[in-house]
Amino acid sequence: MFSESVFSESSKNIKENTAPQPAFDTPFVTINFISTNPEGIEVATRYVQRRSEGFDSLPLTDEQKDAAKQEMRNEVAFVLKRKGLFTEEMKNEKDPERRWELMRKAIKDNNIDLTREMAYKLAIRNQELIGDTLLVDAKSIPYPMYTIGSSPDQSKESQEFTSIAAVAGALVTKDGKLIIQMRSGNRLFDQVLGASAAGMFDSEHLRINLGKDPATGQTNYLKGYPQPINTDTVKGKFLEEAYQEIAVRSDDIANLRILGTALDHTFVHDEFLLLGELNLTSSELEERALSAPRSKRKEGDFHFEEKFVFIDATPDAIKKLLTEVKNPLPPTHLAAFVAAGYTLILDEGRGKEGYNREANLKKAEEWKKEVEEGVRRNYSEINRMVKENTLRKNGITNPENIARVIDSVAGYDPKIPATQQGLPEMLSELYRCGLITEKHHA
Repeated sequence: MFSESVFSESSKNIKENTAPQPAFDTPFVTINFISTNPEGIEVATRYVQRRSEGFDSLPLTDEQKDAAKQEMRNEVAFVLKRKGLFTEEMKNEKDPERRWELMRKAIKDNNIDLTREMAYKLAIRNQELIGDTLLVDAKSIPYPMYTIGSSPDQSKESQEFTSIAAVAGALVTKDGKLIIQMRSGNRLFDQVLGASAAGMFDSEHLRINLGKDPATGQTNYLKGYPQPINTDTVKGKFLEEAYQEIAVRSDDIANLRILGTALDHTFVHDEFLLLGELNLTSSELEERALSAPRSKRKEGDFHFEEKFVFIDATPDAIKKLLTEVKNPLPPTHLAAFVAAGYTLILDEGRGKEGYNREANLKKAEEWKKEVEEGVRRNYSEINRMVKENTLRKNGITNPENIARVIDSVAGYDPKIPATQQGLPEMLSELYRCGLITEKHHA
């Protein structure tokens, strides 16, 4: 049972944090905070906000709004097709508005609740860290709205309005190895390294019986509000992704912690950052991962390969991964490894005689600052490599000519596979940096 106080009609989309400044800040990702408690944080919902209605409130051009509406209508058509209700008349209708009217009639006649049928993603708003508990407001965003509003060419207002929530985390094996995904076949950030597991939240909607309408006798429902989220929701989503990608089950993880949150500035969304310790060795995980559900997926546009490699689960190795490897991780995946390295330092000697929490905290903060500076340098170098590759492809090879025009050329583009932009292949780069000893992977 939910009290009325949990519901909010507010459409505020403010992204705020009680911390006076971000824990880690670059042009492409900001870590709002990393818990200084080695046990991590809890998560609780303050309010659930009514889902976003329509695109008229978005600061888009008329052309962009039309594209967004079409994406939404395509989603509704998909629901009708799945239910066998997309008729030949709808299929053959040339007038898009007339087709939409037919679809709306089918929805009404068949009493279809689109909040339960369409693809909605969970969003979090108004983050507030109080002690070791993160309070958030929960909101639903139609996935087509996110795909339109979050892209880098949209305004900041559009990106923040449509921002959704996701999880990304690092997993450490029993023999002290960190799992690094090798992303292949992805629509974004293809042929780059990634977090051990990651994914977006689907949004489940509340459907609360308000009783019968005395006039009509029909049952009324409170609809349009997402299910509140909590610590178990966040951990559960990460566990779901870990199972899908590398067949890790919940009982394989001895300790799973939520470390903080980050904001991706490239395709704007919020990310919960996690760290888990496995009961499996790296060899055992390699064998287990062969049965991962997603490793067998082969259908069309959804096909991608989940492959991974191990590096040492140490702050030094993580620092080298983020500051030397010329292969750009998705921004919030990078943030997950920053949070993991920070927490591994906090963990040093914990539970043993002589453990000094304050000394570890100081060491962790110094490490984080060095990594932040190194990441800025490394990603500047990655952008320079991409720009020079573009110029060479266009016949500009003279160093003086390159220097004169390089600032006018775009850097790394996450929509294009990394090697097509002149960046090194993943395994070769890990090998060059001494993070793996052989050019093989699971």
